[in-house]
Amino acid sequence: MNKRLYLDTTIWLSLAFDNERRSLVQQFLRQKLEDGWIFISSSFAVSELVAIEAESTKHWFDFLELIQDICTEILPLEFSNFDKAAKELLSPLQPTVSTSVHLALIKIGRCDAVASFSPTIRQLATVTGFDPLH
Repeated sequence: MNKRLYLDTTIWLSLAFDNERRSLVQQFLRQKLEDGWIFISSSFAVSELVAIEAESTKHWFDFLELIQDICTEILPLEFSNFDKAAKELLSPLQPTVSTSVHLALIKIGRCDAVASFSPTIRQLATVTGFDPLH
C-alpha cells in the first residue's frame, strides 16, 4: 500500500507563486512520487488559498486543476472535524485553530506524513513531518 502524504496550505502557496520555494517543492514532490507516495490534501487547505484569486481568475482555475491533478484524495471539511480540531487546541504548544484543523484532517485522512513549511504543524503532527527544504 502506498504511503499517504498530506500537503497543507503552505505547500500550495509555494506552488502558486514563482519563487525559490516553488522549484524546491516541485523537486520534493517529484521525488516523493518516485518513492511511491500518494498526495492527500483537504478542502480546508484549498479554502485557505482564496488570496490567489486576486491574482487572476484564470490563475485560480488553473491552480484548482493542478491540485486535482496532484492529489489522489481531497479530504472534505465536515462540521465534525471542528470537534476533533478542538481537541488539538488543548496541546501545550497552543496551535491556532487553522493548524488544529489541519492536524485533525491529517489524522482523519490516515496520513503517514505531512509536508508543510509550518514549524507548528511539523512539530505537532503525530506523523513524520517532511520539510521540502531539506
